[in-house]
Amino acid sequence: METTVKDAKKKGKRKRVKKLVASSRGGVKGAGSGVDKGVDKSKDKGKDGEERLKKFTVNDYNLFVTNIKDYLIRNGKDFQFISEGTTERIIYGGKQWTYFDRDVNGGSGHHLNRFFMKDVDDYIEANKGNIMRYDSNYREQMFNLDAIERNLGHQSVMIDINDCYWTTAFNLGYITEETYMRGLMGGKAWKLGRNACIGSLAKTKIIIPYKNGKPNHHQRKVILPNQERMWIRNHIIDHVHTIFNDLFNQIGDTFYMFLTDCLVTHYLKLKDVEKYLRNHGYRVKNKPVEFVSVDRTRRIVRWLDFGVKQKDLKDLDKPYVERYCQYNNAQIIQWTGGSGIGKFGLYL
Repeated sequence: METTVKDAKKKGKRKRVKKLVASSRGGVKGAGSGVDKGVDKSKDKGKDGEERLKKFTVNDYNLFVTNIKDYLIRNGKDFQFISEGTTERIIYGGKQWTYFDRDVNGGSGHHLNRFFMKDVDDYIEANKGNIMRYDSNYREQMFNLDAIERNLGHQSVMIDINDCYWTTAFNLGYITEETYMRGLMGGKAWKLGRNACIGSLAKTKIIIPYKNGKPNHHQRKVILPNQERMWIRNHIIDHVHTIFNDLFNQIGDTFYMFLTDCLVTHYLKLKDVEKYLRNHGYRVKNKPVEFVSVDRTRRIVRWLDFGVKQKDLKDLDKPYVERYCQYNNAQIIQWTGGSGIGKFGLYL
């Protein structure tokens, strides 16, 4: 992904959660209960037969580790530690504590996941046995280094697909229009949550039981993502790659760079590329950029981004932000079709 010296902080509306405070005994209090206080030994079960848990959210990682996990370890307790993506949970005595950095992720659309997953699972159920297998043989970045070097110091244009993966999931029929529109309600503030929905299709869950405060790695469980969910994730990303690869085959050596959901090309191709993407059901925007260097030794491409808002500029005398991206050799492409449109390029 592209990197900038200054990354803008995104804030959104936050939901109220139960606050957790450290107790003088080294436990954690949530809604008036410490780690040990109020433990239900009978393990109340719901209608589905599963243990009904009292759930709390912790937004301070030091508190989560020191006052919950370390507390249980020091006191030789039996509990479960669960890791799933960037989420960590502890289950003990009918209670579940989940670490979630609300200062970073609050208001960023993570609540969309339950609607997204319901739609995906409904799709899988409705198409049981007919989900096409998609492997991860796609690229999320492509660099035409020869073309970039020929255009150093000249202004180019970056064309960006709005809500790329979210829109692709809808266009391919994996989510309903209601969920799609719900996801767009939060605008830019919910971008992280929308993208996280796609990533959650490939989450691996690791469960480590602790016995007398010590981890039992022999009984560790690794729950791989649902196979159909993984194929759907791969299809979404592969579909985007196919669209940009088709554009490469059409515009040839004026295709400079592809990064996840955006393309850099010559201004003469702007209208053609935008029309192509709109015909495929995407909304787009564009901004001027200028390549400044290609370092083939360190495999870094640098460019100037002139589409930054004035409030985000570090130096008002420089109306741009310098960005860079590191590539690997498998992402290098080279045009071999001459100047004609529609001829195919070859990967190195």
